[in-house]
Amino acid sequence: MLTITDADIARVECIFSTNSEIRFDDHQREIIKDLHTPIVYACPGSGKTTVLLAKLVILATKWEYKFSGICVLSFTNAARIELQQRLGGNQIGNKVLEHPHFVGTIQSFIDTMISIPYLKSKGINDIWVEGSNLLEKRFNRIPHNYQYFFMKNHLSNDIMEYKNTFGGIDERVKTNTHSGNCVVDIIRKSIFKGEVTYGEMKLLANSLLKEDKKLHKYIASRFPYVFIDEAQDTTNEDSNILDTCFNNSIVFQKYGDPNQRIYSPDSMRISNEDILDIGKAYLPNSYRFCDSIASVASPFAQDPIPKFHGFYKENIKAKNTVILYNKDSILRVGEEYGKILLSTFSNDELRESSCWAISQTVKPKENSRFTGHCLSDYFPLFSRELTDHKNLTCFETCYEIAKAEFEKTQSTSVINYLVTGIIKTLGQKESKWKSIRPRFLDMKEELSKGIEQESFIHLAKMFLEFEDSKTDQIIENLREVFPELDYTDFYTPLVKKGSDIPKISYPYRDSITGRELTINLGTIHSVKGQTHLATLVVDSVFYDYNIYTLIKKLRKNKDLKDRDIARSRCLFVGLTRPRSLACMALDSEFIELADKDWLISKGWSILEL
Repeated sequence: MLTITDADIARVECIFSTNSEIRFDDHQREIIKDLHTPIVYACPGSGKTTVLLAKLVILATKWEYKFSGICVLSFTNAARIELQQRLGGNQIGNKVLEHPHFVGTIQSFIDTMISIPYLKSKGINDIWVEGSNLLEKRFNRIPHNYQYFFMKNHLSNDIMEYKNTFGGIDERVKTNTHSGNCVVDIIRKSIFKGEVTYGEMKLLANSLLKEDKKLHKYIASRFPYVFIDEAQDTTNEDSNILDTCFNNSIVFQKYGDPNQRIYSPDSMRISNEDILDIGKAYLPNSYRFCDSIASVASPFAQDPIPKFHGFYKENIKAKNTVILYNKDSILRVGEEYGKILLSTFSNDELRESSCWAISQTVKPKENSRFTGHCLSDYFPLFSRELTDHKNLTCFETCYEIAKAEFEKTQSTSVINYLVTGIIKTLGQKESKWKSIRPRFLDMKEELSKGIEQESFIHLAKMFLEFEDSKTDQIIENLREVFPELDYTDFYTPLVKKGSDIPKISYPYRDSITGRELTINLGTIHSVKGQTHLATLVVDSVFYDYNIYTLIKKLRKNKDLKDRDIARSRCLFVGLTRPRSLACMALDSEFIELADKDWLISKGWSILEL
């Protein structure tokens, strides 16, 4: 096994200190040197990604093997892109992005290393991996009388893929019927055409790993050092595949924070007994927010991190505040939050960083006894539909976004912006595709090597002649030419011609001083990973109040149900976005004196409207 020394860390600190000085704390240094502990729990803002990058850069300088490499995986494309861009910032980091190493999403690893090679060995060469679009396409191939039968029985697109095992059919579909046999035949033919869903690729990989014991031994020898970033979002299905693949690898470490597990409810579930067996290390120091933020967020951490502290400079004016409203004052929550912001921060501070108001639930409920169901009850201008990117199209905007991003990063990943705009712009007319396809083919070789500035602009300008369209049915043809591109993030925020990228916000102006600020509005899920100057988390309703119910149960030390644990994680994510000031808005009708005392004991101030 390779070793990492203090001298190695000193060298990598110099490499990383190009724009600002980087010095790792004791906890970070220990994690960088640690190649044994399989689980690393990192609090928000602890520098987890920087620590992992430092470890990768050091290992890359020591790597001498030509046919085995380091494997770095993440659940989301956003995490994958961040790793690739930051590794590509220096010559040594670039080595990790080259053969024999692998940096990508878990899905891309499963596809590239296991499922696609198998399908190609069976003569299926043109493989298209897709999600809901493929299911809809398959369902539309069913004769109309069978479609009507399935829909009448509340069955639709989701029956059109293998379930539980590769080759297994949804148990609601009876295979001894004509309609059931039709479903089986359509799925089978679709796969033989190279049309496979993401889930089917995982089922196939799982099946192959169980059948061929040599396969996972080969993968472990191919990648003796493996690191999983943002492991809290990894599903049990993915974890089972990865654990099977890498159980014989020399190093297999998972980095993440289970307190921020809000995407995959079944992910990163590790019992206390398992932890005692396998060990766990911590990154407890947050440099994103001050210690008062750590204090008010800590009670909502379901997997407490020992010695959890915030090291961002405290703002002596900031008082983390619970705003209590009633049905008559709920629309004043935004105004009061604005007043708190203006009394706490200078104009320069407000210009340098954003302030947000967020909620867990986005859909309002009718005929409910609750006052604040979702964000639009507090801020009527907020509309979830405005954040739906699927109906926003314009290639010119897409081109400008991609051009600016490319000039900044020189990364081929920005081609996805162009692909999105191209898909949206070409439309359904096959004649347009036929006329443009040769030019795609001409560009393909350049793209596979890494696109140059001139080529990038040339590719983009090809499509400015086409009119806007709201369809993406050309995707299949586009995949035929560029199968190597990442097709998971199609709906990049694009807008109609002549308009701006939408910003959902609440403007506040002090009538006396004339000072102004803008409060951004969104969901907790939409701001995960962001850092704000200040954040207001408003209560919302899912069966009952999310925050109020959680506070009540925590105060009384009651056992939390799965729904409460999900609420707790969402609130923890929301409260760990701000650097200096956290606020919550709760319905005063349900808050008792004991609840107020509990909140005050945890570091909150109370403001009653």
